[in-house]
Amino acid sequence: LSLLVSSANSFRGEIEKEYRQALTGIAHLDQRLAAYGPEAADSRRLLQIVVVNSARLRWPNEDFGNAPPLGMTPAAGLLDLERKILRLHPADDEQKYLQMQALQLTANLLQIQKLVANQERSGSLPMPLLIAVILCTAAIFGSFGLYCDPNGVVLLSIAAAAAAVAGAIFLIIELNTPFSGLLQLSSAPFKALLTTLQSSR
Repeated sequence: LSLLVSSANSFRGEIEKEYRQALTGIAHLDQRLAAYGPEAADSRRLLQIVVVNSARLRWPNEDFGNAPPLGMTPAAGLLDLERKILRLHPADDEQKYLQMQALQLTANLLQIQKLVANQERSGSLPMPLLIAVILCTAAIFGSFGLYCDPNGVVLLSIAAAAAAVAGAIFLIIELNTPFSGLLQLSSAPFKALLTTLQSSR
């Protein structure tokens, strides 16, 4: 069980790291588009819509403002954003540099988005192994009951061991679902980013 908990915790750590990298990338991308000038206003608007709709998918029960529906997946929205940035016409070397930086950041966001989506689909929880561990644990507890006289100490020990195993299984399942459940990743950094994006416009 300890190996399964450690594996699930590593999986959650990777997802959280990529989640925070995406937030940092979004902030940097908005800064580059703002520095480019008013020609990039549509791109900045689309970026905010993509961010809001992505947050709504992750945390459907929370409020992220009144941005309109995206009408496509976040990945498709990022591709559309990339096309908008490509259609910009830099007037000087500075704008050309900012355009290149924005395209690189958008490509990085697409890569992170696909990586997180693939990791969420595959997960790290080996269900057959978990089921085998549960069955073995149940057999061990059952054998305790067969060869011990029922008394308060024995019942309390078995109950404590069962609670420990149940807690470990709960942690394994929760850590493997970082965007849902009781131990889900907080949406507070996402909301702080949205506040920054809105205030900088």
